[in-house]
Amino acid sequence: MAVLSNLLSPLSVAFIVIILGYYIGKIKFAKISLDLSGVLIVAVLTGWMLSAVASCSSMVNVIEYEANMKFFSSFGTALFVSSIGIATGSTLDFQKWKDIKAIFIGSSMVASTFVIMKIVSLIDDNISISKLLGALCGALTTTPGLTAACELKNIIPEEVALGYGCTYLFGVVATVLFVQMATRKTDYGNNANTEKSVDHEEAADLNGLIQIGCTIIMGRLLGSFNIFGFSLGNSGGILCCGIIIGLFLKKISFPKLLTNKNLSLFKNLGLVLFFVGNGIPAGMQICGEFDIKIILYGALMTLIPIMVGVILQKLFFYEESLATIIAGGMTSTPAIGVLAQKHRNISLSAYATAYFGALLTAVLMIRYSV
Repeated sequence: MAVLSNLLSPLSVAFIVIILGYYIGKIKFAKISLDLSGVLIVAVLTGWMLSAVASCSSMVNVIEYEANMKFFSSFGTALFVSSIGIATGSTLDFQKWKDIKAIFIGSSMVASTFVIMKIVSLIDDNISISKLLGALCGALTTTPGLTAACELKNIIPEEVALGYGCTYLFGVVATVLFVQMATRKTDYGNNANTEKSVDHEEAADLNGLIQIGCTIIMGRLLGSFNIFGFSLGNSGGILCCGIIIGLFLKKISFPKLLTNKNLSLFKNLGLVLFFVGNGIPAGMQICGEFDIKIILYGALMTLIPIMVGVILQKLFFYEESLATIIAGGMTSTPAIGVLAQKHRNISLSAYATAYFGALLTAVLMIRYSV
């Protein structure tokens, strides 16, 4: 009994999910694989099974799991977003107008999702606005949006969480698969400037950890500021601070920027912890109340903005920017994680600017949608 209890502890389950998900993600179908997103699928299934066990046994403490998963999610997000921010800042070039235009595309993608949500609310009178807002946040995989939705008056947080849990998995997997298909025929080559910015062999591991730590601390402070009812949230604040720190270190030609090896370690570790921390609670929520309509509505809220992003990208961008634009417009941490893992020299500036536009639009529209 003691052995089984230890095996079902949050820490043990988290690493079991990571190991199984990693190898499942390696399986390829038509040259496309889930990669680290396999961890998310295993996490959701695990959460569903844990919820079933908790309903008939005291061996699984749901409250303990929720507390631990919240920590994994926050810690993983902070590690991943800070490393992405620093890498982006070290390569960002404001003379590239296509990076600036990404803000408009990211905003337009999110705005199209709200149009879908309004249409659904008019057609289906039986679904609450709380569930629809949660479904929208899950479809866009936006944690800051979820937080903003739960803070609204006349909104039921439990229903928001349910909608989020029902649509989050499809939102992640669909976006990850799309960006992989968008880059199948793209050769990113060897970007010497990018390598020069982030791949200094003499950089110390401890120095890189300090950069990550400073980015997380300052980013959380920035994200906590509320100006006229708007805040960036932890993810947005950390990303912005990471970009600023990366720009600053680049300007002063700091010789010990994060190495490519360290960036990959922080990104991948952060990503799998993020998947575990969000996937298991999502699986537990799905077990509580499964609503096929919410899943279908969430699928629309994922696919329509991707189509909008593709159309607008064709008008404003070059082909190689499509995947990063879509990842940013969908505020998809998993998608950019997969891209960064597969393509070391991929430009992250388009992702960062599209993400900022999408995040700003999502939070503002959510706050004024009710």
